[in-house]
Amino acid sequence: MSNTQDINTIIQVSKALIKSGVETKKELAEKLGIGQSTLYKRLRESKELREVLKDMSPGRNKIKIDYKIVDNLAGIQCTEEEIATVLGVSVKTLQRDEEFSRVYKSAITKGKKSLRRWQFETAKAGNPTMQIWLGKVYLGQRDPKDVRVSTPEGKKLEIETHNKFDDEFIAKTAAILAECGVFSAGTPDDVDAETK
Repeated sequence: MSNTQDINTIIQVSKALIKSGVETKKELAEKLGIGQSTLYKRLRESKELREVLKDMSPGRNKIKIDYKIVDNLAGIQCTEEEIATVLGVSVKTLQRDEEFSRVYKSAITKGKKSLRRWQFETAKAGNPTMQIWLGKVYLGQRDPKDVRVSTPEGKKLEIETHNKFDDEFIAKTAAILAECGVFSAGTPDDVDAETK
């Protein structure tokens, strides 16, 4: 068979294989029963073959990501790692895909909004646990904390705790503790040094 006949055969069979779903030059070479180097040699020799294969990628098949699955999984707050496992791809493959990033971020946000809405609906329906929890999260409400200290004389001492310890609070606390004989009163800096 001459080189021209060989190229014409490759062109005709390639067209049929492309129609049947072959997407890469690597896969095409395997189906043709020739090495990739032979296929590339024929490409250099034939403008017509180059035209037939111009849209074909050289390597692996392009991974198709099912964005509906991504939307559903991200909507229930699945991580990228979990979605990659379900789709059978690497996390890096997902992160390189612009459409994945768009769908993932959108679905994560929608999922959080839905969860927040359900929480508020549960609270509005009278669930006291959800009402307390939402009050803590959104309103900064906290359970009161009482600290009880017994002094050597057996006196009970109640101290209100604060999230933020300012100099005035530390000084008042030091004075109360000194009065009970726990340690001597000093400046707030002295109290800091003794409590560290």
